[in-house]
Amino acid sequence: MVTVVYSPQYDIRFFGFERLHPFDSRKYGRTWKELRRRIGRRLWQHHVPVDRAVTDDELLLVHSADYLAKLRQPEALAAALELPQLKRAPGWLLRWVIVRPMRWATRGTVLAAKAALSSGVAVNLSYMNPLSLSHSRDESA
Repeated sequence: MVTVVYSPQYDIRFFGFERLHPFDSRKYGRTWKELRRRIGRRLWQHHVPVDRAVTDDELLLVHSADYLAKLRQPEALAAALELPQLKRAPGWLLRWVIVRPMRWATRGTVLAAKAALSSGVAVNLSYMNPLSLSHSRDESA
C-alpha cells in the first residue's frame, strides 16, 4: 500500500471566510476522513505524520528572500488568493490562518518525497499552490 502523509494542520479555517473562495481549503481533512472510513485501522500502518511546518531556512533553498517577504504582506496574499477583502486583515492573522497551513503542507511534501524514495510510492494529502507570486529562486531564469 502507498505511504500516506497527512496532518490536520493542512486545513485552512478562517471563521467561515474560507467559504468565499471556490478552492475547498478543508478538503484535506475530508479526504483523510474518507480514507479512514474506507481503509480503517490499516491506514495508520501506512501513515507518516507531519512533524512540523517547513522553516524559512528550508524555504530559502528554493525560494528567494523577496518571495518570503511577500508572504508577510496582506496585499500580496489577498491578490494571490483572489480575495481582495483580505488585504485589510492584519498580516500576523493571515500568516497564522493561511500561510502556516501551507508551510505544514510543504513539509508534508518533503516527507512524502523521502518516503517515496525509501518505499517506492507515497502521497501527501495536500496540494497547495494558491500563492502564485513570482517566487523563483533565480528571478532571471
